[in-house]
Amino acid sequence: MAYLHQTLWLWIVAAALLGIAIGWLSCRKQPVLEGLGWLTWGVIAFLLGILICAFLTLPGRLGLWFDTGMIFFFWYVFGCLIGCLSRSLLDPEPLTAAGATAVAKLTTWPESAVLPDMAVPMPASAPAAAGPTLVKPYQWQAAKDAASVTLTGYSPSAVLRESAVAAARAALAPLAVIDKLQMGAGAPAGFDSMASAALGHLAKLDRGIASLIDTKYTLTGVAGTQANFDAVIGAVKALPAGYSLAKADIVAPPALVAAPAPKPAPKPAAAAPVAVEAPEPKAAPKIAGEDKVPGQRPGGFAAPRGGKADDLKRISGVGKQNEARLHGLGIWHFDQVAAWTAQETLWVGSYLAFPGRIEREEWVKQAKVLAAGKETAFSKRVAKGLVATSKDDGTLGKANVEVVKPMRAVKGKPPAKAPKPKA
Repeated sequence: MAYLHQTLWLWIVAAALLGIAIGWLSCRKQPVLEGLGWLTWGVIAFLLGILICAFLTLPGRLGLWFDTGMIFFFWYVFGCLIGCLSRSLLDPEPLTAAGATAVAKLTTWPESAVLPDMAVPMPASAPAAAGPTLVKPYQWQAAKDAASVTLTGYSPSAVLRESAVAAARAALAPLAVIDKLQMGAGAPAGFDSMASAALGHLAKLDRGIASLIDTKYTLTGVAGTQANFDAVIGAVKALPAGYSLAKADIVAPPALVAAPAPKPAPKPAAAAPVAVEAPEPKAAPKIAGEDKVPGQRPGGFAAPRGGKADDLKRISGVGKQNEARLHGLGIWHFDQVAAWTAQETLWVGSYLAFPGRIEREEWVKQAKVLAAGKETAFSKRVAKGLVATSKDDGTLGKANVEVVKPMRAVKGKPPAKAPKPKA
């Protein structure tokens, strides 16, 4: 054995360190010393192995391997024990009372060094536990929904905590009670009575929250019936002595909430005045023999629309005489001239005995500008009175009408083509 220890000392140290690590970790997850059952069977197995080694029961290489394994096993178990005992000293939380007692028995420390409740050795200078921590302000809350009621905040003792949970189960059955209360000292006098009253208020609500901050009480929620609504409103006015209502925001059922008065219907907006167009005047009478003139006669009116004709003399080439003859054909407005087709332009030019002149002077183009409400260079001169043949006679053309005579075939050369407009 001494030879193996000298030869394999590095591996033996590794086995011991592994045992210390495993002992440290396993003691945190589970009190491995509790009951010491595993230790008893381990000692028995180790003693049996020692006997086998001592009497050389296994010969040759097999015996050498067995002796080596026993050495590793011993130092690994020893390391586990050291790791577990070390963890019990430095981190007492994982060990139960039975496990800590077993640790105390296996060590030379006096049992007085192990606290009976925490089951761990503590420094002599450490103060004894003084109970729950003082909490200020002291808070408590119960929140109810359709499936459960959740208790949060603080309770001054384990007894009152269990009492609050039992009261919630009794008052709010069959809802599930979720207990998230913590221990905390500093509860105001009559705290248990106020908490019970708050649970009774929640029992009358479909859902809600009851909360305490020291002696200030707040209740919010929705009542399902008129009776419950009235009961809760009355209950919050009579709280236990020493407590006051900070806020009570209880919503009545939808059927109890008065419907808002309907808003008056807005007055219909005054209808915008509709412009009524004057009826189209009668068409100009036909002229005997008009079909003998080349082209097609444009449509015309027997009188101007609305009794007011446009000043056709604002078209360059249309003087008083040509305006009178156009009026006789039923042409009173710029838009009529602007709508002439090539055939209609040919007919009017032939009738006026100057074929091709309308195209050259661009009557149609000028009429389109004037019909759109715009001005041409010529119409601006007329407006200033610079064109003597285009001065208005004061009758807006109504009296400037030439009587149309029967037509006869127009002979002569075909009208010249209108010049192409300049780019």
